[in-house]
Amino acid sequence: SESEAEAVVPQPDLNNLINEVDSLGERSAIKFLIDGRMRECTLTRNKMNPELHTVCTNDTSFRVNRSRIGLAVALRDGALQLPNLKATRLIGGQTVLNPSSMTRH
Repeated sequence: SESEAEAVVPQPDLNNLINEVDSLGERSAIKFLIDGRMRECTLTRNKMNPELHTVCTNDTSFRVNRSRIGLAVALRDGALQLPNLKATRLIGGQTVLNPSSMTRH
């Protein structure tokens, strides 16, 4: 049946995707699905509440808040693309951090 065929497609583990979100710096260039097309956006982590992130288009015409889990679900569903995702997948699932995106304390 159709539902069995869909069940065969492995879904990335949400915990792994949350780790991908957590590995981003305070500001990251991303692509986010808005009105049916991928748009260049900036993802900013909320300093007061690290659970919360803001997605904003580069022209600031669109802004939305998302939790870490919400971003992980968007990543799983293909509505969010991270800049390092392809590189991460090529290196056997290990997250490779870009030193320029790391937060300096």
